[in-house]
Amino acid sequence: MILAGIVTNPAISLVGLLFVGLCSPGSLEADLHKVRQAAPKPEDLEREALEKGFSIDSWWMGRTSYTPTTDPSDWILPAPGPATWNENQYVPHGDGTPLPEHPVNVGTPRPATISTYGIMMLLFVLGLCIGAWYAVENSTPEEDLTFLPYVALGVGALWSIIGYFRYKMQRQMADTPTSLVRSVAVGNPELVGQVRPSNSGVLRVVVDGHPNRIIPNCVNFHWSYEVKIRETTTDSEGKKQTREYWRTIREDSGGVPFILNDGTGGILVKPTTFKRTDMGQYLKRWESNHADSLKKELGMEFAARLFT
Repeated sequence: MILAGIVTNPAISLVGLLFVGLCSPGSLEADLHKVRQAAPKPEDLEREALEKGFSIDSWWMGRTSYTPTTDPSDWILPAPGPATWNENQYVPHGDGTPLPEHPVNVGTPRPATISTYGIMMLLFVLGLCIGAWYAVENSTPEEDLTFLPYVALGVGALWSIIGYFRYKMQRQMADTPTSLVRSVAVGNPELVGQVRPSNSGVLRVVVDGHPNRIIPNCVNFHWSYEVKIRETTTDSEGKKQTREYWRTIREDSGGVPFILNDGTGGILVKPTTFKRTDMGQYLKRWESNHADSLKKELGMEFAARLFT
C-alpha cells in the first residue's frame, strides 16, 4: 500500500503508514511472544477448560464462540501449579524465593527507544504536513484549502497530548519499584505474583444465566450482553440511510478476595475495592444471530435432530 501510494496517490501511502504503525507490535511484545512460544508448559499447570480458537456451537441458531489463542498477560516462564501449592496460601512457596517470572529475577524490561510504531507515526505526521502544504500551494483561488494546515496542526497536537499522558503514566509505573510480599510497605506498592484462591473460594460465572456459557475458577469478572442494532430511515426525498451500532442490554461484574503469592508469601487482595481495574483481554466471546429464546432453541434442536 505504501509503495502503491508513491506511484499513484501519496494519500494512499499516508494510510499505509498509519496502518503499519497501528498494527506493529512493540519491541517488548515481540520479544515476549518469542519467549512464550519457546517456554515449556508445566504439566501441573491448571488451565481452564476452554478450547482455544473459533468454534461453531449451533449451526441452526448461528451461534459461535471464540477464545483468543494468545494472551499478552499470560505466563512466560512456567508457573507453579496447584499441586505444589501450600494449604496455607499466606506462607512462602517452596524455599521462599520469588517466582521465576518475578521482576527480582528477570529484571525490569526496557522497551526500545525507537520502534516501528514511532517511525511510522512520525512519517505519517510529516507526510500529512507536507501534503497539506502542497495542497494549499497548488490550490486555485476558488478553492479555500487554508484550513488544511490547521487540521495537520490539530492532529499533531492531539498525538502529542496523548503521547505526553502515556509517557507520564509509563514513567510513574517505571519509577514505582516492585515490592516483595514479605517486605511490602504501607502505601501504594507494586506487587507481582500468582493469583490463588482464598478462603472465599472461586466463582463459577454463568454468563447471562445461560447454562452453556460458563467460565470457571474466577476471582474477578465482568461480562456484557450486547446486541447489534441496524436501523434504516427514509427521508422526505425517499433516500434510505442505514446505520449500525451496538447497544448494551445487560452486564454484570463481581469478585471475591484472593491471595496474591509471589513466592515469598501471600497477601489478601480485595478486587472489588479498586476504583480502576484493567482485566486485560477477554477470556471468551459468544455470538448468535438470534435472540436467546429457550422455545426457539428447543425447536431448532428438534429440527437438527430430525434432519441429521
